[in-house]
Amino acid sequence: MSRTGRFLIAMVTGALVAAVPLAAPVSAGTAPGTTPVVSTATTPRPQRPHPHRKPWPTTITVRTVPALPGLRVTLDGVQRTTDARGVASWTHEHNFSLHVLNLVDTKVEQPDRRYRFVRWSGQRDPGQAFRPTVTNLPMRRNYTITAAFSVQYPVQARFVDEKGQPLDLDQIAAVRVKSDSGQVIDFPRTGPIWLDGTVPLYNKSRLVESDVSYSLQSVMMGGTNIVDAGRQKFMPARAGTVTLVGQFHDLTVRAHDALSGGPIGQQAKVTYPDGTVWTGPFGPDHSVTLWHLPRGTYTVSVLSNGMVLSEQFTLSRDKALDVAVLSRTDLVVFGAAGLVLAVGLLFLGRARLRRFVRAVPAWMRRQAARGWRAARLGEFAVRTGTRLADRIPNLRRDRAAHSAPVSPAPTGTQVRDPAVGEDDVTVSGAAAESETGRSSK
Repeated sequence: MSRTGRFLIAMVTGALVAAVPLAAPVSAGTAPGTTPVVSTATTPRPQRPHPHRKPWPTTITVRTVPALPGLRVTLDGVQRTTDARGVASWTHEHNFSLHVLNLVDTKVEQPDRRYRFVRWSGQRDPGQAFRPTVTNLPMRRNYTITAAFSVQYPVQARFVDEKGQPLDLDQIAAVRVKSDSGQVIDFPRTGPIWLDGTVPLYNKSRLVESDVSYSLQSVMMGGTNIVDAGRQKFMPARAGTVTLVGQFHDLTVRAHDALSGGPIGQQAKVTYPDGTVWTGPFGPDHSVTLWHLPRGTYTVSVLSNGMVLSEQFTLSRDKALDVAVLSRTDLVVFGAAGLVLAVGLLFLGRARLRRFVRAVPAWMRRQAARGWRAARLGEFAVRTGTRLADRIPNLRRDRAAHSAPVSPAPTGTQVRDPAVGEDDVTVSGAAAESETGRSSK
């Protein structure tokens, strides 16, 4: 078909379509036999997405650490339950609305462990990290939010001594342990206690599970701590029953005379760390032994007729203590010796006092002589300095005279009479010799 033919067919088709009247609903109020009124108003169609837009599903996933199945979580009121992996998810079309996530089950109880909600990770708002409900969640892309739980385990203690023998629980007053985070907890003597065994830690934008360690701080028994703080540790996630060891030792008490060294005394008196006093007689070997004492500070003395010297010490291992006792004989001997010593010191002191009184004038004379000699030396030094000061100018003039040039002597010897002054007389050699001869005669 030619191009002209196709154009004519199109024109005819368009005219036929334009000639067909639009169908319109007849009004319900039109009377029979009257001409129906055609309504020109059209019903608005529902909005549809853009015809060229592709589906854009967005998923929010919630997972639990550790994995907890059967946990209820809601997003905008729509509830989901976590599967065996501890995962629940919601998928909607991409939107710019804000959504609300709520953790319904914040606690999970099981026979051998307990779970407690601690925090979220990936919720975007740091201020809502520790709340079970998170608001203002976007749904513009896929992301995962983590709900972290701590795990508690039941722990029970067994108290023994260093030989493995169980302790009397009625004598234990208190037990305390401390976690590695610094929390101090009272530990029961009997029955289990639920302790945090695993806790979530948020470090470097990562959420990891960490096992909690506890250290034994004190076991109070008989008014003293029978353990070393921090030396015994345990982890609830690895053991449900822990063995705590206390320190107990034996004490043997003897008594001897302070001078003779022989046995003395009838009974031993031991004061415990809590103030309790125990008194017991000595045995055939003049000693008494107390078994299985809790370590601590004790005071021991001996009941005797003489003076008892008590001793205080810390019992940290098996100990044999020999207490010194001053008998009446010892007291008499020490008294007599003290009296003799006092009298001797008195006489010795008086003799030394007399010697001191005699030595004071001599000492003063020596000090005066030293002062006089020092004064004389000072006076001599002053005179010597004055003389040297006077002689220095004369020495300088003599040195200058010796250094001056000497003129040649005339035929006759020149003799200068110091008494003549400026008028010098020149005498011939014969006259000088005759004068010299007369003066010698």
